[in-house]
Amino acid sequence: MGAIDSGAVTGTGSALGGVMVVAAVLIGVFGVLALLVLPALRRLKVRRAEEVARTLGADRVLFLEPAANFFGQESLGMRQIRGQGCLAFTAGEIYFLMWLPKREYRVPIRSIRNIDTPRSHLGKSKLSPLLKVTFAGPQGGEDSIAWLVRDLAGARAALERSCAARQ
Repeated sequence: MGAIDSGAVTGTGSALGGVMVVAAVLIGVFGVLALLVLPALRRLKVRRAEEVARTLGADRVLFLEPAANFFGQESLGMRQIRGQGCLAFTAGEIYFLMWLPKREYRVPIRSIRNIDTPRSHLGKSKLSPLLKVTFAGPQGGEDSIAWLVRDLAGARAALERSCAARQ
């Protein structure tokens, strides 16, 4: 009787086992990170939304998206940080407070020239359309700013109502 060479089977099993161990470790690390980071982000989202309500006056806010994805302001160029933040509209302005780093962006409603829904802005894109606002900058030149929002139709309608009321 011939001997069975189990080395090839063991070798293949070891390689596959090694891959499974690495995958399990990575899943564990990402799981722990998610358990630590996600609650902190939720708390930050709530804090920033409360800050916006205090800054603008909760009764003046016509639209609020606590987790809008910022795609940048055209006049600041292509190398700016894109990130999450709280987007709000009042009758007088668009207000965006980025979560991290904490930054404010304000666009007076009276300066808005156009509201559009492109799929990209400043070379950045998502599969969903964005809310893009073109406005007259402080020096009179044209500028634009864009966000990805969950309720694009609601955001656009609220902004168009604010613009119509200003005319």
